Amino acid sequence: MNEHNKILEHLALNQAIKCQLDKIIVQANKTVVLLKNSGMEKNQIRNVLNVAVESDHIEVTTNFIRYQIGRISSNDTGKKWQYNDFGEKVIEDIEKGIVKECANLASQKAMKEINERNGNSDLQNLNNKAYIKLTALYLGYLNRAFYYCMDGNGWDKLSGKEGKNV
Repeated sequence: MNEHNKILEHLALNQAIKCQLDKIIVQANKTVVLLKNSGMEKNQIRNVLNVAVESDHIEVTTNFIRYQIGRISSNDTGKKWQYNDFGEKVIEDIEKGIVKECANLASQKAMKEINERNGNSDLQNLNNKAYIKLTALYLGYLNRAFYYCMDGNGWDKLSGKEGKNV
């Protein structure tokens, strides 16, 4: 791939990914509220985010989440990831849900933009790049939402229960 195509691909894909962020953030907020009263610690979600950022493979990230779900230790890490099926929901969001859906949409949008500008790219390659980037973004927004809920007492605000008789 020549330099022009690399730049075009990079710009088109980044723009297409940005168009998907609202959906990713909304889902991260919905998923994080499953952790209310779980005892989850801030570093546990951050650790998963670090794995996603350091790896170019979705399977590495979801495997690490499964490891966290299965861990039985003195601080009951596994139970915190099992709480309200939180860990399984995160995996579902990544593998079958909003993250995968948004990666498909972003790669198709980027491919269209590249083709319109007489560029050349591979849809599968674009999809893989979008999927990896959106997975890391999803986990990053999940982490931010968790901090907000923990330190800003935002559980009810994100769950939509604030001000309602529940």
